[in-house]
Amino acid sequence: MWKLTGHLLGRLLLWLASTASVLLLLTALLLLVLSYTPEGMERLLQTTARVAGLDLRVDEVAGRLAGPLELRGLRYRDQGMELEVRRLRLQWRPRELFRGTLHVTGLELDEPALRLRQQEAAGPLELPAVALPLRLVLDRAEATGLSITSGDSRRLVERIRLAARLQGERLRLDHLSLAMAGAALEVAGEIRMKGAWPLDLTGRWGYPLPSLERLEGSGEVTGDLRRLRFRQRLRGPLLAGLSGTLTDLTGTPRLRGTLQLRRLGPALAARVAPLDGVHGQLEVEGGTETLTARGELAGRMPDLGTVSSLFRLHWGGSALAIRQLELRSGQGGVLRLGGEWRPGDDGGRIDLTGKWQDLSWPAGGGEPLVSPAGTLELAGGIDDYRLQLAGRLQGAGLPEASLRATARGDRRRLDLPRLRVDLLGGSVDGSGRLEWQPALRGRLQLALAGIDPGVGWPEWPGRLSGDLLLTATGDRFDLRIRDLQGRLRGYPLVLSGGVGLLGGALQLDDLELKSGGSRLQAAGRLSTDSSLRWSLLSDDLASLYPGLTGKLSLNGRLSGDRNRPVLQARIRGSDLAYGDQHLGRIDGDLDLDMAAGDRFRLDLRADGMVLAGRQWRHLQLQGSGNRAAHRLQAELEGAAGGGGLVLAGGLADAMAWSGRLEQLRLQGKAIGEWRLQRPVALRWSGTGGTLERGCLQQAGSGLCLALQWEGGPRWRGDAELSRLALERLRPLLPGDVRVRGAADGRLRFRSDADGALEGEFSLSLPDWQLDYQGDRLLLGASRVTGTLDREGLSLALDLPLGRLGRIDGRARLPGWSTLDPARPQQPLEGRLALRLEELGLLAARFPELSELRGRLDGDLTLAGTLARPRLTGQAVLEASFDLPPLGIGVRDVELTLTSDGGDTLDYRGQARFGDGLLTLTGATRLDPAGGWPTRMRLQGTELLLADIPEAWLLASPDLRLELAADGGRLDGGVVIPRARLRPRSLPETAVSPSADVRLVTGEGKTAAEEGIPLSASVRLRFGDQVSFDGFGLRGLIRGELALREEAGRVATGSGQIRIEEGTYTAYGQDLEIQRGRLLFASSPLSNPGVELVARRRVGEVEVGVRVRGTLRQPRLEVFSRPPMVQSEALAYLLFGGPLNRGASSSDKQRLSSAASALAAGGGGWLAAEIGRQLGLDQLSLQSGGERDLALHMGAWLSPRLYVQYITGLTGSSTNQVRLRYDLTDRLQVETQAGSVQAVDLFYTIER
Repeated sequence: MWKLTGHLLGRLLLWLASTASVLLLLTALLLLVLSYTPEGMERLLQTTARVAGLDLRVDEVAGRLAGPLELRGLRYRDQGMELEVRRLRLQWRPRELFRGTLHVTGLELDEPALRLRQQEAAGPLELPAVALPLRLVLDRAEATGLSITSGDSRRLVERIRLAARLQGERLRLDHLSLAMAGAALEVAGEIRMKGAWPLDLTGRWGYPLPSLERLEGSGEVTGDLRRLRFRQRLRGPLLAGLSGTLTDLTGTPRLRGTLQLRRLGPALAARVAPLDGVHGQLEVEGGTETLTARGELAGRMPDLGTVSSLFRLHWGGSALAIRQLELRSGQGGVLRLGGEWRPGDDGGRIDLTGKWQDLSWPAGGGEPLVSPAGTLELAGGIDDYRLQLAGRLQGAGLPEASLRATARGDRRRLDLPRLRVDLLGGSVDGSGRLEWQPALRGRLQLALAGIDPGVGWPEWPGRLSGDLLLTATGDRFDLRIRDLQGRLRGYPLVLSGGVGLLGGALQLDDLELKSGGSRLQAAGRLSTDSSLRWSLLSDDLASLYPGLTGKLSLNGRLSGDRNRPVLQARIRGSDLAYGDQHLGRIDGDLDLDMAAGDRFRLDLRADGMVLAGRQWRHLQLQGSGNRAAHRLQAELEGAAGGGGLVLAGGLADAMAWSGRLEQLRLQGKAIGEWRLQRPVALRWSGTGGTLERGCLQQAGSGLCLALQWEGGPRWRGDAELSRLALERLRPLLPGDVRVRGAADGRLRFRSDADGALEGEFSLSLPDWQLDYQGDRLLLGASRVTGTLDREGLSLALDLPLGRLGRIDGRARLPGWSTLDPARPQQPLEGRLALRLEELGLLAARFPELSELRGRLDGDLTLAGTLARPRLTGQAVLEASFDLPPLGIGVRDVELTLTSDGGDTLDYRGQARFGDGLLTLTGATRLDPAGGWPTRMRLQGTELLLADIPEAWLLASPDLRLELAADGGRLDGGVVIPRARLRPRSLPETAVSPSADVRLVTGEGKTAAEEGIPLSASVRLRFGDQVSFDGFGLRGLIRGELALREEAGRVATGSGQIRIEEGTYTAYGQDLEIQRGRLLFASSPLSNPGVELVARRRVGEVEVGVRVRGTLRQPRLEVFSRPPMVQSEALAYLLFGGPLNRGASSSDKQRLSSAASALAAGGGGWLAAEIGRQLGLDQLSLQSGGERDLALHMGAWLSPRLYVQYITGLTGSSTNQVRLRYDLTDRLQVETQAGSVQAVDLFYTIER
């Protein structure tokens, strides 16, 4: 087609050249004609056409050749084209012919019709060289209503305008414009009409696009017909740059171009929304037979984040091959597609295959739905296509599942012959059909088999099967449950019935759930005209939901218009509990008829409640009346307080409630009793509401409040506090601190249509005082104020503290709004000045301290933003105090915090512990997002850390601490150069917890989980003067430990602690420690390895004790040289000789006790033999001190009664008898008689 058109273009250019020759010939004939008549002109044109061999005809001639000249019914024909012009009008300047110029001042063509005859091209197009003997000047030429016909194609050009000059082969286009079907083109430049026709053109153009902005471009075209270069700037729906080359335009044209897309215009961006920020690059290369396109596009989607695509397409003349189409998301997901599209009738045919990996949705705001892998296949045309899908799904709170589906469809419907989903240890098989022509309707049949919800939610184990039928017709959707049954959490379960949705109406068709001893039923319609019944009967709520307990009966009925409903409901329950919440009993009835019956009655009582950790005795709600006049009473009583209110009012026709708050009472141990001074008017509707000013009073104090809701987020409020006694704050203060005085306050606030708050508040303490340890401190008038408006938030603090000092502060957040309170760019302005001359009052918050003295001075200026705060100034603390629990005093405490306006706060400090000096240096980077990163270093030499009878200890630390948002780390070392450790004996009742005990805080966290996660790597070394004397052990401690702790893990150690020059008391005898070590091999600090050898020499006999194993599970054995049986070795160890040499009964008893202790360490055969011979169920040795041993002997007199006798072996003699009786498997009572009398009650919990 391109070659055919090129030949026609060549013939058109030849025709233009011939026409110019005709004009020259006419000009020559003009010299022979003395006058011009229409008849003469007609003969002249006929003669000229015959001479030139042109098929040219004119129906009518008017005017003169010298101008103006008008031709009507002009027709011209040749082998390649046919031209008809309804009217041609020519105006020119004949006289300029004498100067070699053909000057046409005006040329108009009305409704020209050009018909092109298609001809087979004989070869490449060869454009003629055009070189006229005259200079041609065309001031203005215009053609209107031009039609161009080629074969069956017809194009209409509304207007063409031209202004040009031609001299020789050089054609200068001053202006060429074209308008066609809303499109427009303007061109200017130069063309040399010889050779390859070099050209240099600039122009602009526009093209209308339906429902989008007009596509416009501007740029330049340079080169010649062998190689044409173009560069365009696009505007409108695309903001882009287009550049490239066209080569061999007269032969086999080829295109190479690049489109750089910067962004989309508003209308097109709205079309592809929510895809935003689209940009990319497209490259095209090829000719008339084949074309290749490749490129990349990227953008953002709210639920997917950044998405990008890579593509490579190839057009081979008969099919479009999708060689690469790759879609990627910002979360790493990728979809790869490949295939082919063949054009044809009705959209052609497509064969497409694809694979995806790690697709997720949405991108943020919660756990996404993820498909780790999947495949798809699409084949066919719009009237017969087939689709296959297979993939896996997980996340978003849903169980992991695999999906396989096969579908077939056409223009009207989609058939789903096979659907299978494997999930929760079972499967869902289905089939169905969806039709959208002539109307929307569908049907999906699902069969569930072996579904175990416990796979996804461990608290819901079970196995369920059943059938589901989902149907849709128009805007109605129905789900029919056909006996979904099985077991759930150990209870038999059956679910049946149907759920329908039509418009805004919900239809329940005999919906019934049975689970164990619970039954839930619902049937009816919930809509603008409702008719719904429901009931719940359960003798064990645990069968409905994990953690629920108790009995509950609930039933009700709802009917009527939503603005005038009729509702009856009844609830009965007992022993209801969920977690820490408990309700002993609930009993209630509701009867509401806002239609014809016009009645209202409510009676609800709940007793024995535990809510949010607080106990409440009862709650009573009562209401009665009708629509226009009713009354509501509420009472709540509990151990910590209670309250009550009475409301009276009525509803108007517009569903607006108007009435009064007649009574309001609030009572609590901390706040006392507050009562409403007088009734308050209250009005409320769906568009607004008002609470008139009302006041609560209590012992001279008052709190008044007024509220107004103006609809939506618009509110107004005013609150005033007067003479609030500060004694109410006593529960918040240390026990020996009291505050006296009264506080006054005021709060006004309002919110606009956007929900932004504005207002002001103030809190003042005119006269107040503090009493502490018999000292009364009179404080000056204090005040805290704040203002929030469109300019931002301002705060001020004035706190004179009498002789203690003063605290003053100012802060301002310009432009701060409640709509965006944590804006990182929020500016900060402020200043804090504090001066505390006495610190003794602070000791009340730290009971471990005594004799706290010192002062605190500070002056800090705040600037920067929330994300990057800045401080300027310093704060200095000087103090001294005693630590009575450790018997030491800390003196010369100095701590200075300094910042010069940068992004760090520097620390510098010191404190004297005895003769040793502790120094601290460090800095905190003012970076809230980074968790205020902090670095500190603590260094000291021979710091006195304890000076009490139990311990005297010096330490030399060198520690480095780093803290950040993700946790902290402690590194360094501690040297104990000198210490004397004299620990006291453990109390008789002290019992170590077993290994499976975990210490849990009130928040439900283990002790290790509280605070900032901290990792540590500290080396501990003992000096040459560290002694220990306690628990029967005396000696010097040596060694070194590398202590390590990772957040959330048990602390471990590596190294060993040795005991040198030591003695050990065992069985009432002092033994020399030959070898004693605690061994740590990356083992827990609480359970190191033990290696201990202690001995005693009696004449030529050496006996001793050897301990191995771990601290929690030591293995004890007695050895002797020369070797002897253990009973003889024990006798030498205890008495210095064999037992048969005059041993008394008490000696034998001590030997039995020692054997019992030995049995616990591995000599079980010996203890078993002794116990068997004595006929006892218990035989054990226990120590209450270094040299105080006691023998415990016991026996069961009946399955529930146990008798125990305890007698002392060494030291002070004790004799006791204990009786224990098992009331139940968990509850025991124990009595004790002897030197101490006691009765104990024990409750056992096993884990």
